[in-house]
Amino acid sequence: MPSRFSIRGFTLVEMMVVLTVSLLMMTMVVPIFRVTTKTVQVIERKLAVYESARNILDMVESDIQLAMMNEKGEGFSLKHAAWLDTDPFTTASPSPPIRPGLTDTASIAYKQSRRVSDAMDYVRAEGHGSNANYVPYMTEAPGGKYFPFQYPVMDKSFPEAWRCSMRSTLLYQHDLEWWQDYDSDKSQARWSRPEQLADVGQSEIAFIFESMDAQWQRDDTLWDAIPLRLAPGREIKVPHGYAGGTGIVYQRRLGQIKVMDLAISYWDDNQKLFLDLPDNTAVYFFPAPRAVRVTITACDPDKRAIVTLCRMIQIPCGSGDGHVKEDAMDTAYFADKKQPNNTCNALYNRTKYLPMLPNAFNGDGSRGWAGDYTTCTENTIITQDGVKPINWP
Repeated sequence: MPSRFSIRGFTLVEMMVVLTVSLLMMTMVVPIFRVTTKTVQVIERKLAVYESARNILDMVESDIQLAMMNEKGEGFSLKHAAWLDTDPFTTASPSPPIRPGLTDTASIAYKQSRRVSDAMDYVRAEGHGSNANYVPYMTEAPGGKYFPFQYPVMDKSFPEAWRCSMRSTLLYQHDLEWWQDYDSDKSQARWSRPEQLADVGQSEIAFIFESMDAQWQRDDTLWDAIPLRLAPGREIKVPHGYAGGTGIVYQRRLGQIKVMDLAISYWDDNQKLFLDLPDNTAVYFFPAPRAVRVTITACDPDKRAIVTLCRMIQIPCGSGDGHVKEDAMDTAYFADKKQPNNTCNALYNRTKYLPMLPNAFNGDGSRGWAGDYTTCTENTIITQDGVKPINWP
């Protein structure tokens, strides 16, 4: 008996309809695939920048938590300066530039062209211990088993402590050593400040570690029995150059940590707030504040993703209330001690105005492009290339 349904193929019209529908669906799928792929790439890039920023903050936190002070209150200070970059990657800042804080209601302070270049100087305990078992060193009255943390000095081959500086390379320009512990441009020269401001992906966090020298010289010839190695003005500015094997023992460096901003805020226990220093100032704390907040802005190498992260870091030796006399604006490291009720605070917890500070106190390795190796001012060192921070006179 014949089938009720005739056996036949598709007509040309039906085939054309099927092909048309298929092409329409493919046309619709391709843009969706492209958008999805691009979204995934953006997310992966953002996550990579987040991971890099968190790793940087982990490194910063682990080092800062080793900070300590001696009984004279020496060894902990903060500096703050900001610059205007010329990189089209960032949004032009209004005039005056927006600072982070309560007035930054749109959270754009770190997205504009204002770049923050702070520095923190501190004394770092040596993680692997000291050479205090060597009796001649113990008789020199350094810190160690006899006098723990009293004077953080030790023979430079086996330091008990390091004089340290964590800073943005925008603040202090560094020479390029032959093994290039800092990044260099295509001509193998050190990135200059104008180059870093023109390409915000090239500024760095740099760690400088200089070992504390022995207090007393051998052969019964005394040097300064209580050295002023950590006195205000003697913090590391331009790092000393390496000099053969001795230089390698004396100094350590850690660089090429790319960040756009390095901002360090201190905890004011009176106001219960993290506060930023005024532009172009330094503060020498005693005692150290209880905590600091480190904020960094990082971007990927192609400058397509940007992220700003901060971390609150407790300072184990920090016992101060962190209150700073910001209206002081001292133009000397040691202010007039005759001020009423200001004997103790003439030095510490006061804002020191960087452009007007005198020559480095008692000398230092602040060589930086000046005739007198030992007495360069902050103004000479910071503005040596003719570029000035925001609000610098």
